[in-house]
Amino acid sequence: MALRGQEHAQPAGRGNVRTLYQACTHLGCTPNFCPKNFWFECPSHGSRYDRLGIKVESLRPAPRSLDRFWSEVSADGILTVDTGKISLGPLPVALGQPGLIAPTGCLS
Repeated sequence: MALRGQEHAQPAGRGNVRTLYQACTHLGCTPNFCPKNFWFECPSHGSRYDRLGIKVESLRPAPRSLDRFWSEVSADGILTVDTGKISLGPLPVALGQPGLIAPTGCLS
């Protein structure tokens, strides 16, 4: 859970952590997580993002991947997220890039 402009600390495992801003980069709607395919799917206009927040170029109108909050994991496993520092998500990638397969999930 993230609150704008505040810092939160909670225990976390070590490893690769991405703190995604759960707002579609098209119009700001909330993309829902689909447990069938592990993608985030925007119910408004159908933009889809993989589990790492990467937008597939051919899947609807969002101009870029999900934006990210600044975060770090300390040596003792504490995750710190600064929701006041947002980085723009990367540009969309083509379907078929390594790791990206077409989602078949919650949106029809």
